[in-house]
Amino acid sequence: MASYLDAGALTGVATALVLYATELGLSKSDIGVMSGLLTGLFALGALVGGSLGDRYGRRTIFRLSLVTFIVGCTLLGAASNHAMLYAGIALTGLAIGADLPVSLTLAAEAAPAHLRGRMVSIANLLWILGIVSTGVISALFAKLGAPGGRIIFVHLVVVGAVVLIWRSGIPESKVWLRARDEAQGPTATDEEAVHWHVVRELFRPPMLASMAALTLFVTFWNLPANTFGQFGPLIWKQVMGLPVEAHARLNLMAVPLGLLFFAIFMKIVDGPNRQRWAQAGALSSIVGFGIPVFLGLSYETFVAMVVFFVFGAMFAGEGLFKVMAQEVMPTMVRSTSQGIAISVCRFGAAGFAFLTPALIGDDARPLFIAMFAFSIVAALVLCLWIPRLPRMGLAHGTNSTSPHGSGMQVQS
Repeated sequence: MASYLDAGALTGVATALVLYATELGLSKSDIGVMSGLLTGLFALGALVGGSLGDRYGRRTIFRLSLVTFIVGCTLLGAASNHAMLYAGIALTGLAIGADLPVSLTLAAEAAPAHLRGRMVSIANLLWILGIVSTGVISALFAKLGAPGGRIIFVHLVVVGAVVLIWRSGIPESKVWLRARDEAQGPTATDEEAVHWHVVRELFRPPMLASMAALTLFVTFWNLPANTFGQFGPLIWKQVMGLPVEAHARLNLMAVPLGLLFFAIFMKIVDGPNRQRWAQAGALSSIVGFGIPVFLGLSYETFVAMVVFFVFGAMFAGEGLFKVMAQEVMPTMVRSTSQGIAISVCRFGAAGFAFLTPALIGDDARPLFIAMFAFSIVAALVLCLWIPRLPRMGLAHGTNSTSPHGSGMQVQS
């Protein structure tokens, strides 16, 4: 549900700010600054929250982040001036960033080995549902103006409160508790020193290579994915000269296709053939973004690109990253490493977004060349580097964990 709330907040804020514009006197510049602030604080929250999750425990941080999320969305829903909007965006951005790595980590550590990949992968489905639910609310109530935007946040606050009640009964991760005790040892007196000693190991071999590979993969995969999602409507209308509602219908048709691919992914993610499907997904993404590069941009090539991209996203995208991150990183830095990767990924996407309008130009070919190149880099990391990494975390297909709390030794 962290993914549901995060996606709902990211898309909901973007819509609500537009609906608030007249009532609260928001200019295009104001909306741009606030949207950028949300993305930046999401990245910062993931960086800080991931580290705190390894230091103080998964349960403590994800409960605190959810309380912060509810307060932030309440401020956004009740906002009557710019100060309330900025305060709400700051709290919401930090909360959704901090919540994601610790929630994914706890889900992985609590799951039976034969279901671990599926339980972590459900986050991707809930991310899609978060976007869809916010979209439905926007479609139904956007004509109300600012009150329609407030309804979006009421929905998020209510769902957040329900999830907080659910989470109150979730125990702390036994894997983390055992790893913390083993890392400290029977004579440890300074828990803070022990924690930072373990974190420093994250920036030394072999963990540095694992973290670098995961970060590069999710960053270069997300660059074209985020650009395609954020600027697809602009390319569709201004470059191709087609109505925006036709683009919306295409996205709607892509949802059942994505759910079909997701159902297949859920079947294979915990099995021995996952890497083969990942290779097929990586190739699919390359082909998808290569189509407009080599065949030109048209309605037909755009639709073909969507189909190939959806397949690639499901089998070799962020969902796979979330599963692999649990397997290659040791317990005491598992949340921290994911926070770093997510943070770099989001900051990278935000930075590239500033360059994207210039790359679109008259035919968008320079932009598609860039996305084609990004997908090749992501595929190379996924297919050639990540399979060679030592499995220092929750091993694929077994319930065992590293014999040492810090996870310094590799599992057999």
